[in-house]
Amino acid sequence: MSFLVKFSIVIFLFIGLIESKQIPKLFLNYEFNKDLDYSPNNSNKSIEISKLTGINNQIVNNLFEEAINSVLIEGSSNRFWNLFSDLLPKGLNFQDSNITRHTRQSNQNFINVSPLKVQALVQLTSQSSPEARAIDATSTIGLSVSANLAKKLQGKNFDFNPVDALAGLKASNEFCPFKTNVNCNPNDRFQTFDGSCNNLQQPWLGKTNTPYKRYHEPAYDDKLNSPRSSSVLGGELPNPRVISRIIMSDNSEFDQVVSHITAFFGQFLAHDITSVAVSTDNSGRIVDCPCNSGNPSCMSVIFPSNDNALRMSCMRFTRSSAAFSTFDCRLGHREQLNLLTSFIDGTQIYGPSASRSRELRSFQGGQLRSSPSVVNNRQNLPQAQDGSCRGTNEQVKCFAGGEGRVNENLALTGMHTLFLREHNRIATELSRINPRWDDERLFSEARKIVVGILQHIVYHEWLPLIVGWNTAAMFDLVPLNDQRYYNGYNPNINPSLSGEFASAAFRFGHTLIRSQIKKFDGNGRETSAPLSIFDIIFRPAEAYNPNNGGIDSLVLGLLNEAASKYDANVADALQNRLFEVRLGDGSVIAVDLAATNINRGRDHGIPSYNSIREKCGIKKATSFQDLTDTIRPEKVSLLANAYKHVDDIDLYPGGLSETPVNGGVVGPTFACIIANQFRDLKKGDRFYYENGPSPTAFSLDQLNEIKKASISKTVCNNFDINMIQPNGFMQPLSSLNNGKISCNWLPNMDLSKWREQL
Repeated sequence: MSFLVKFSIVIFLFIGLIESKQIPKLFLNYEFNKDLDYSPNNSNKSIEISKLTGINNQIVNNLFEEAINSVLIEGSSNRFWNLFSDLLPKGLNFQDSNITRHTRQSNQNFINVSPLKVQALVQLTSQSSPEARAIDATSTIGLSVSANLAKKLQGKNFDFNPVDALAGLKASNEFCPFKTNVNCNPNDRFQTFDGSCNNLQQPWLGKTNTPYKRYHEPAYDDKLNSPRSSSVLGGELPNPRVISRIIMSDNSEFDQVVSHITAFFGQFLAHDITSVAVSTDNSGRIVDCPCNSGNPSCMSVIFPSNDNALRMSCMRFTRSSAAFSTFDCRLGHREQLNLLTSFIDGTQIYGPSASRSRELRSFQGGQLRSSPSVVNNRQNLPQAQDGSCRGTNEQVKCFAGGEGRVNENLALTGMHTLFLREHNRIATELSRINPRWDDERLFSEARKIVVGILQHIVYHEWLPLIVGWNTAAMFDLVPLNDQRYYNGYNPNINPSLSGEFASAAFRFGHTLIRSQIKKFDGNGRETSAPLSIFDIIFRPAEAYNPNNGGIDSLVLGLLNEAASKYDANVADALQNRLFEVRLGDGSVIAVDLAATNINRGRDHGIPSYNSIREKCGIKKATSFQDLTDTIRPEKVSLLANAYKHVDDIDLYPGGLSETPVNGGVVGPTFACIIANQFRDLKKGDRFYYENGPSPTAFSLDQLNEIKKASISKTVCNNFDINMIQPNGFMQPLSSLNNGKISCNWLPNMDLSKWREQL
């Protein structure tokens, strides 16, 4: 029986579970809004603004000059001072109030900084780069100019909002870091590492170090920059830690269908497409934010005095760095910066730049660098000393990957290990098939195949399980099932990630993570006592433990156990002990992941849950009771206890509280956001694996082989295992027609289709 037939039976039985009410039956025929993209109103008002107010782009440029001069005069207390002062001729007095563009070197020298290299900085999961810091500086100046102009326009009798009207004005090229001259070759078979030239008409779309987009007008308190902090009833929004404690508790219920590997594959995928830059100080370090800091880059969360789960005075929190909201640097609201490419292109495997990729390559036979596994003859990730891991020594070290968060937890490290092994396996086979190919060709072809496999697993297996097959089909997310190319590529689609997706909806996986992870051997037997998730966060020691099967047994454990139930709850280790450090005086520093997600949404000006659900086509709630069309009554009660008004509910806890859509993991609002985003990533990616025919495409024979890939077969290819369920993202249960079968029953990719004819 073919894999396709088996998978069809799984889907048939899954629908049966829906009909038998083992899975809640909501929104079976729901029609989501499929056009969420937001752009400011009055974006073409520049002529009218100039006519009515006398404000034009020359005045804007002069204001930029004045703002930069203020930074220089302010001196080293300003976090961008050294960036701008480096542009001054030697010997010039920084306090000279007559500094102008004529006494400074070209700002282009400032913008064209060294290539991105993701850094492990003070805050373990926060990242920045020299280029991000430069963009933060010019964009912060832009926000200052925007606030200045908005104040001038406020109160005038115009037929447009002054903040929206700013979109008709933009910074000059001198101050705009995004649109640069890029020479693209449309016949290049392989995509760039930084995502440039994916779109030949607009080569910067989706590349590293570019702004996120929006699906809804931002909700900054001042419409420009100030975090969302005000209740619609007046006063402040509730404390994020208080919300976390009221709505979320330790997750003790498990999903009926989804396996635990689903959550960590989702994290692995997230680290392919999103990493928000965080504000840095003059030295390039993440801004330190002690309790009650008045630094505008800080949003630390004060903890209630009666919080008995985590005894800290506050949770330190640094705002994400600023970016212009458009690629041509139009004035207006603060946007955030994505350090990674938006495309599903294996950035977490290969790196976001050519320089990072070179650090990961062995330059022999197309292979990626690796280190030996302690339990078999297979490979682990290369070792690194980046200072982020705990319990390391000469034998136990951190691991290195294409993206800086590879050591966040060993389950995530296991996903990295899986795809490193798959790359090297494919490169080895291609070398046998094409002995004349050099290292560069072998590496590039193997990378292209692995990215194709990754995209197929995402769109064919993982994503339909998350948003439901009905939603996936509605948004044209399901791969074609016959031998032909997909022709939906549209260069007018912006594939950039939306803030609503990156800051809220795609953080849904945090509720799927269990407090403990079991370890299994290749015969389906538990090898040791379960591991606490706390003990594998930035702690790689278990990967070096041969008695318990190393990292391999942990990955196999993820396949054999259920994920936690999607219900807004999170593991105690993630809510009360994440990144815990016990200091010498007995005090504790730790992170509440749920409160962090809420706070990050406010930092980014993410609108309320009610606003986004309305944007998705769901009726806007006028009371808490109205939420019962998407949220169970007991969850509505918790939200009503946490918030004063239904319009105050933050998107993250509101979305997590929803009942899942039919056949999916997430509720309707998150399904809407996620489906819209992955549609943009598919239709806006010139290198999407099903596209063709073109110089960048697979042949149809090759594409047919790529479509044989699955998460289960990828595990079979790279781990010592004989039996596995057909769909690894579902539990190995006969009731789901997903019981374990021999790895040999799963179809093999025939790499001879890549044989080059001489």
